[in-house]
Amino acid sequence: MERRNSIKGADLKSAQEPSLPPTHNFYKTESNEFKFINVLGKAHYKFADLGELLAIKNLTDENNAISFVNSYVKFADACKMTAEDCQKKGHRESARDAFLRASTYYYAATDYLDEAGHPEKFLSLFKTHRFCWQSAAKLMDFRYEEFDIPYEDTTLQGFFIGHRSDKSPRPLCIFNNGSDGPILDWWTMGGAGMFERGYNLVTFDGPGQGSSLFEKNLHLRYDWEKVITPVINSIIDRPEVDNNKIVLLGISQAGYWVSRAAAYEKRLKAIVTDPGVCDVSSSWTAHLPKEMHDLLQSDNKDMFNKYMLEGFKQMPEAEIMFNFRARPYGFNNPYDTYKEVQKYNLTGIAEKISCPVIITSPENESFWPGQSQQLYDMIRAPKQMIVFTATEGANFHCEPKARVLWEQRVLDSLDDILKL
Repeated sequence: MERRNSIKGADLKSAQEPSLPPTHNFYKTESNEFKFINVLGKAHYKFADLGELLAIKNLTDENNAISFVNSYVKFADACKMTAEDCQKKGHRESARDAFLRASTYYYAATDYLDEAGHPEKFLSLFKTHRFCWQSAAKLMDFRYEEFDIPYEDTTLQGFFIGHRSDKSPRPLCIFNNGSDGPILDWWTMGGAGMFERGYNLVTFDGPGQGSSLFEKNLHLRYDWEKVITPVINSIIDRPEVDNNKIVLLGISQAGYWVSRAAAYEKRLKAIVTDPGVCDVSSSWTAHLPKEMHDLLQSDNKDMFNKYMLEGFKQMPEAEIMFNFRARPYGFNNPYDTYKEVQKYNLTGIAEKISCPVIITSPENESFWPGQSQQLYDMIRAPKQMIVFTATEGANFHCEPKARVLWEQRVLDSLDDILKL
């Protein structure tokens, strides 16, 4: 299986925040536009409401981050209150939908906490977001279970979705979130379509993600096979799992993690990387001037940190973005964070992948432009690149506006691989 559709890639600069084309539909700043269309895409699955989102947009001031926090929390609180009232009255579907929207809006508010100067609110908003998801999941038309995944000297939180009254072996998709995505992405970024096609689903809070970060203070790691192997070990003996049809799907930065894991974990029958990521550090280092590159390369920690901190004083917005992205890595200074991120590289690793690989390549990929093609070229196993374009409304990182089209192309290709 070696198929490829190619287009001429956009000439975009990789940076610490997404770089979008100049036409914005909702916000003037690239970061706000990108965040909003990501939430907008969840409306297809009832995890947001178009009218509510447009109302939130009208309440926000791009020059005032706290207005985003307050607006999202305002609607989240209203949805949560509605959900609890509907649940008491026995309106199951309405309660479910309101809990889903509340969960989405609470998490959307966390995107602005650093900029608003309130990082201390992460844990409380995260817990409320997770409560709303758990409340909604119990009302969904699937069998939902939470379980512990033994991991080193602790556990990771695992989540299973199965088909009600059916414990026969089915294909299993393990969903691997990105560095800062909510658990909701499990369903809205692939899970819903896979469930409809007969898959059972598993996701987890890996180190540096969700409860592992906010409640256990576990941090990201580059050798992700040491995470995926325990995940597989925890579910491989379940009667609902067809051991010959285990798929690993990774979105955003997990495009690196799933490829890294597949190089060593041979029980995987296919992986999907959305998009292809072979050098995570490029989205951190591409914006640095040559002098800073040289300091990093020469291991001059003191000078690198000195100049970074001076730069943060001149550009507070850069410090805000850095703090947000660096938090899951767990280091207390820029140099150590940058050096750690440089370990996230598939050179000499991707060649070890032996299972079939599906790589998405969205036009206007903002964080890792061109790396889908690079990863495709590195992989020797059966592979396919699926291109998504702006003309069909499917551009940008992780194709937030085109989830139905994504499901059709990617999941049909998976069906072909697994012969479903």
